[in-house]
Amino acid sequence: MKDFDVFISYSRRDATSVALLKAVLVRVGLRVWMDDAIHAGDEWRSAITGALGRSRLVVLMHSRNAEQSAEVAKEIAVASSMKLPIVPVRLEEVVPSGALLYEMARLSWVDCFPASEARMETIALALVDLLEADADPAASRRFADALGAHRFHAGLLRRLAGSSFAVGIGVLLTSALLMVLYDHATGFLVQQTDAGMATLPSMALLFAAVTLGSPLLLFGALARLGQSGAPLLALLAALNLLLILLLARSLLQRAWLRWSIWRVGRRAQSAS
Repeated sequence: MKDFDVFISYSRRDATSVALLKAVLVRVGLRVWMDDAIHAGDEWRSAITGALGRSRLVVLMHSRNAEQSAEVAKEIAVASSMKLPIVPVRLEEVVPSGALLYEMARLSWVDCFPASEARMETIALALVDLLEADADPAASRRFADALGAHRFHAGLLRRLAGSSFAVGIGVLLTSALLMVLYDHATGFLVQQTDAGMATLPSMALLFAAVTLGSPLLLFGALARLGQSGAPLLALLAALNLLLILLLARSLLQRAWLRWSIWRVGRRAQSAS
């Protein structure tokens, strides 16, 4: 048996709207936890992770302020690692980005702007139904339908940029095309074969060279734009460099989130 029905993740700058939602949730009979329950002298990291572990569902009050809050990002990352249901409630017409985009792109969003009491009562009653059914798929569909929830739809490029798998495939494809073009222009593989090197190691060496050397290929191609094939080589090298940077950003962002979860968990263990 969980101690709380709803954990509210929010930015302190949105405290007025959040306090109104909490009052409405309590009025319909839900047990709510938010960080105003932390007392002076309490270890707040341990209190937050402990409350998440004792909650059935997380409501993210999403806004520009929440986007800028490192603590909100950590709370949502920890909630996701605990496999808690997460309900994003938007207080403003703002789309997620950065760490919140990574965690929230798969979820349906509920709009609550302007943040009226009537709208919050509708959300509260829908949450009661969702919790009574333990957030099963049918209840989740009812919740989404009742509140007009919608998924975040970014542009195609932005969606692909947020997927390390898709970007990785892009790097492989563009590197393969660069390898073919470079070999056609220089005869690298023939030279390696003549020197006695096996074909597969030669191809692996060339693939690594064009992937890691995309900036050098780009500058070299730009210096020879008047020559045949140079514009295409420059275009592919520029695309490959962009994809490599996007992949690095995506992997670093994922590592940062996992590290945040580990750090919060370690601090909670130390405090306990």
